[in-house]
Amino acid sequence: MFREATAADRGEFLTLWTEFLKETEGFGGAHTPDRETLGDVRALFDAYVGGSRFGMCTLYEPEGLGPQGAGFCGEGWGVGAIRPQKWGRVAWGWGIYIRPEFRRQQVAHKLHIHIARGLKDLGFDTVVGNMLVGNEAAIQSALGADWRPHSITHIIPLGDWKYE
Repeated sequence: MFREATAADRGEFLTLWTEFLKETEGFGGAHTPDRETLGDVRALFDAYVGGSRFGMCTLYEPEGLGPQGAGFCGEGWGVGAIRPQKWGRVAWGWGIYIRPEFRRQQVAHKLHIHIARGLKDLGFDTVVGNMLVGNEAAIQSALGADWRPHSITHIIPLGDWKYE
């Protein structure tokens, strides 16, 4: 059901992640599926799969159907220089994506658990991730996996100030 991606899976992983980015755009997600973003995703995928960074690129692959979902978590670029003692070694949860026809089957919930165990094996103590406010299914899946809300992110485009 779940397996770790290899270098040969890069194309399929990027296809799934492009679908993820397009979908999260509809919820107000900040990352667009443009060349620059996908270049960053490709570089991070290569680093996790190649072992130059600690992380997981996990594929959801139902029997005989090929990859139908992906999870993406691990070290960030230049992130983590400040390590709160309380959190220990922090992995960044870039996201989980399951194609619509495979949702409502607890796949995302089970993928959360699979990734959490794998990250613990890699030496991480905490995963920090974001769920978009309008993505109720993602919020419920994360809470079902015992993930706890920590803070609310405020987005303020500079130059749109309403204060003088």
